[in-house]
Amino acid sequence: VNTESRIIDLNFSLRIQNALNAENITTLDQLLSLTEEDLYNITNLGVTSIREILKKINELGLTLNR
Repeated sequence: VNTESRIIDLNFSLRIQNALNAENITTLDQLLSLTEEDLYNITNLGVTSIREILKKINELGLTLNR
């Protein structure tokens, strides 16, 4: 998995893409540098969106920062 992949290429919902883009998180590498707590602090990311992010990261065999 290329951690330089753009968020838009990961097929997240538009809500997730917009929320991450608003925080200037545009690559998988930037996303992986966050903690789960960081995700909860992003405006417009709710529990369902965070679960979708965690599921996708898990499917890629990756994890968020601890």
